[in-house]
Amino acid sequence: MTIDTTIIELLRNPNRTYTQVEMKFFSMWWKRQTLETKQAVRALAREGRLEFVNAGWSMHDEACAHYEDMIDNML
Repeated sequence: MTIDTTIIELLRNPNRTYTQVEMKFFSMWWKRQTLETKQAVRALAREGRLEFVNAGWSMHDEACAHYEDMIDNML
């Protein structure tokens, strides 16, 4: 999974950063992680190396064709 590889590479190389947009995929991934991995991910977020933007369940341009759908997606 992309998130698995991303976290491994972030931990391996302190010069890398990553921006996560879709929370649905992250949420599905997060539920399967060990406490150790969750702690490492929290540390990456605190360091600003893992950033969350939009915080929608999915990207607007992929799933929401109208502005009302965009608002519903964010809720």
